[in-house]
Amino acid sequence: MIVGNKNKHMDRITKSLITELLQSQELASEGDAKDFEKLVNYCIVSNDYSKTIDINAITIGEGGDTGIDGLAIIVNGQLIENKDEIDDLLERNRFRLSAYSMPGMRLYTGHL
Repeated sequence: MIVGNKNKHMDRITKSLITELLQSQELASEGDAKDFEKLVNYCIVSNDYSKTIDINAITIGEGGDTGIDGLAIIVNGQLIENKDEIDDLLERNRFRLSAYSMPGMRLYTGHL
């Protein structure tokens, strides 16, 4: 699938994976481009985070754009969902941080 090219169609396997993801997350389709971004974001984050993932919380792209599709920050195995959680962690001693920009770019991993 080429995002942004309306003449291309998504292959059956990718479409099936998206359908399964949307059903498991109880989400409605937002169109092929946006749904594909959600699938990619889920696949990347689920490699390091085994708990339930709110796809909408990590998907920041608009589908069909060429910008960043998603952002996830995982600290000590916990997916950070708001700034207050980061501020709380900064008050504690050493923690491990993994930050991702989707698709597939690890921004940082290490101790702060």
